[in-house]
Amino acid sequence: MKSSYTQLGVLDAPTDFVHALSFSLDGRYLASATNDEVVRVYDIQRGLATIWEHKGPCPATAVMWRDHTLFVGSMDGVLICVYPTHSWIRRRRSEVIYTADEPISAMEFNTHGDYLLVCSGADVLVFQKASKKWKYQDFIPRPVAFGEFNDGDFYPILATSAHFLENDKSCLISYLHNGFWKVNFDTWESRSYWGPHDSYDLGDSRRYFGRIATSAKSPDSRSVVAANLCQGLDWFKIMPDRLKKMSSTHQPQPINIPLPVLFIDHGQAVIMGSTNGCALILEVKHGEKVQALKHGSDQTWVTSLAYIEPVGRSRMIATGDGNRGQRTKIILWIENSEKSSSKFSRSWIVILKIVSRPP
Repeated sequence: MKSSYTQLGVLDAPTDFVHALSFSLDGRYLASATNDEVVRVYDIQRGLATIWEHKGPCPATAVMWRDHTLFVGSMDGVLICVYPTHSWIRRRRSEVIYTADEPISAMEFNTHGDYLLVCSGADVLVFQKASKKWKYQDFIPRPVAFGEFNDGDFYPILATSAHFLENDKSCLISYLHNGFWKVNFDTWESRSYWGPHDSYDLGDSRRYFGRIATSAKSPDSRSVVAANLCQGLDWFKIMPDRLKKMSSTHQPQPINIPLPVLFIDHGQAVIMGSTNGCALILEVKHGEKVQALKHGSDQTWVTSLAYIEPVGRSRMIATGDGNRGQRTKIILWIENSEKSSSKFSRSWIVILKIVSRPP
């Protein structure tokens, strides 16, 4: 049965571009990283009340929860740990884990939560938790620069997403102009897994359509979906020695900006951002549209997404925009299902209807 989602609440606290959103693992808290240099944490059980804020020296560009710890990456490459949900008695000081050379754009933990991949410019950095401390281990070898453009210059190398594979023994990295590369952690070998030659328009070698803005891995680690700049989605099956492209879903975007994509509903659907005011939910099997979550006007960019499947509660989606300046907002959506009638879900709806304004 296909899931559908209904608007549950609206936040208009942030201003300017919403770079990233993340739900805590229990689904109670939502964190936002925005261009106004403030990281915020909202308590969903308390009507989306802002319970914690952190003002940094530059915009925050990535956020991700692990247990009760929030990892924050910034435009100046600083990666920190903060503890916003601890009581003031138990709350630890924020910790700077590392300072990279480029802005931090994406993060992913392994299954056990003791390794972390961080995309920063051309690099993918590897961190390990040991003795309750996170420490930098190494960076993954970059791919070879690809192609020529503009009088012989090369396409820049830029890592957009990283995903653990094969019981955390390897990882799959998407690069904006260089396709997918797989890295074996035992041998530290890095090799091309798909593209970029697969993405050329052969009629004109100067045109390149395989630019991977971001990618997402399915919950069963059997497939990957990539959001390409301006063109929509490409669907891949993960094979032992390569990625097999299965299909493409064309969702042309008139504006050349990176848009997020996530697997949702136990991997049966994906959700992607757009430049026309909607977050689009598409089924995996045929790539057909299931629902359009109306976030704003037709000129609004949906630049950030978050998703959670809390145990015993309704699934939730958060959407954030990136071109409305002082009118920036984050919208929370809840799944329409029998679980939505539970006592806990009903309390969310009542509280949020009181505190939320219409879009």
